Order: sequence, then C-alpha cells, then structure tokens
Amino acid sequence: MKKIFLLLTIIGAMSLASCDNDNECSLSNYWVEMGTIQKVSPNAQPFFILLDNGDKVWPAVTNFPTYNPKEGQRIIAGYSILTNGSNDYNHDIKLYDVYEVLTKPVVTLTEANADSIGNDPMIITNAWIASGYLNIEFRFFGYNKRHMVNLVKSDLFLSTPEAANLQFRQNAYNDEARYQMSGIVSFNIASLQVEGATNRKIMLTYSDPNGESRTIELKYDWSGASPTTSPITSSKKDYSAVK
Repeated sequence: MKKIFLLLTIIGAMSLASCDNDNECSLSNYWVEMGTIQKVSPNAQPFFILLDNGDKVWPAVTNFPTYNPKEGQRIIAGYSILTNGSNDYNHDIKLYDVYEVLTKPVVTLTEANADSIGNDPMIITNAWIASGYLNIEFRFFGYNKRHMVNLVKSDLFLSTPEAANLQFRQNAYNDEARYQMSGIVSFNIASLQVEGATNRKIMLTYSDPNGESRTIELKYDWSGASPTTSPITSSKKDYSAVK
C-alpha cells in the first residue's frame, strides 16, 4: 500500500452542469468513501471510482493528474462533489486524497503454505462486505517488521453452499510486540459466490491476543440490491505496517 501526497493545485474557472442538491455540490463539503478503481479501458490511464454505496463517480478535477492505478484497486477517496454526472456517472468530483488499500484474493490454505501464512494473534475492529470485497480493519502488536495478512479457505473448514468458513491469518515474522498498530485490507470474495443463489453467510474466524478463537458472522449479498456505505471516515490513517 502507499499513500499519495500532492500539493493542492489551483483550479481555474470551469463550466459545470447544474446540481440538484446544493448541499452536496459544494467544494466546502468533503466526503470520504471506500471504492474500487474501474478503468475506462484496460490500457488507458482514465478511471472512475465505483463507491461502496453504489455510486459511480468521475474525477473531473484531481490533485493526482499522473495517478494510474490498476483495475480493481481498492481505495479510500477524499473528494468533493462538483456536479451531477452524465448518464454514465452519478457525480463529477474533485479528488483531493487517495489512499490505496491493500487488496488481495482469497488464498487456499495448504500444508505447503501453512507456515508462511502463519496464525499470529490480532484483533478485528471492523469487518464488512461491499462491492464484492470483504473489508477488515484490525489491530496487532509489532515493532519494526511488516506483517502479512491473508484470508484463507480450506476443505478442513467445512464450508457449505449456505455458509463459507474462512480464517483471517497473520504472519508477524517474529516481530517484537512493542506497539499497537492498525491495518486495513480488502479481499476479493467473488469466488465465494454460489451458482443459483444471491447470498451466502461468511463465518470469519481469527485468533485473538488471549489465544482464543473468535468468529464474526457476515452476509455476502451479490445481488446488488443492498449497497453498503463503508464505516471509513478518514483517508489519512497509516496502515503501511502490513502487506
């Protein structure tokens, strides 16, 4: 993950379409949302953001003119709404801030990779599903090493078509437990969809610092009927201690 810092640019006069809601369309109103990068075309730089609340927003003005993210990259975006968008987008926005969230697939746990995946303790502070991603905020103890996290599945976890049993694992690489640190990660869980169904329970298990196994139950609904607003309120946290 990396944080992208650029000085604010001076924006000249622009010809903008009208906005139905003046309370939304104001540069003085600052919004923070999680979303997913969608490229206009595979090999081109232009992109839009599919927010977790279901809106598609176009960065008509941006502080990052050379930013060229990859398709499917999860981000925390800080922005203001400029106008109602075109037929393709809900809004045109000014993009002030971007934080790239660690974005990973679900991994199959095997005898060969069990040691490298690890199972060191941590605390999940928030977990939610949006836009086909399982998002986890968590805390752990460390010092001067980057820890690795993974979401793993295995035949040993006894998943069913109704419920997927997954484990959130950490490898601390024998780091000293001096300070409490924070992390955030998004896992693409599209592979957990079941043909003929529109939703499935997710049983998320992890090991806490007391050596106990904790389980969180979530519902994965891929019908698109219930967009989710992420609980993220800041794009300026530092989650760089994990990979």
